[in-house]
Amino acid sequence: MKKRVIYGIYFIIIGVLLAIGPHTLFAVCPKGETVMKCWWSAQAEISIGIMLIVAGIATLSFKSEEIQFGICIMTSALGVMAILIPSVLIGGCMKKTMMCQSMSFPCIYIIGGLTTVVSIFSCISLFKRMKRN
Repeated sequence: MKKRVIYGIYFIIIGVLLAIGPHTLFAVCPKGETVMKCWWSAQAEISIGIMLIVAGIATLSFKSEEIQFGICIMTSALGVMAILIPSVLIGGCMKKTMMCQSMSFPCIYIIGGLTTVVSIFSCISLFKRMKRN
């Protein structure tokens, strides 16, 4: 199987996890009378997940190595953004025992970190291949 197909499927799966995960699989604190910051972080992660799904579809669609390289740079940035949203930009609940701090955010950090590492690895691989050609 070609690398671009593997990366495309990977980005789609990771995008789906980020889009639906914070509200279902590793849910943040429930939305009650007051809306917590962690709920807004989960909402922002939906947009990152959708962008990763689009990147996965684009990876499967385009064969050009230059376009693939641009997509890899974008997915690297999306992986970093997935980490920054709950940790720095929006945040979550203050108590470390809350569901978002103990379960949701660590899962998001792992997904974002893996996305960044895989994307950087793909960028390096594509850059070497483009340099040879």
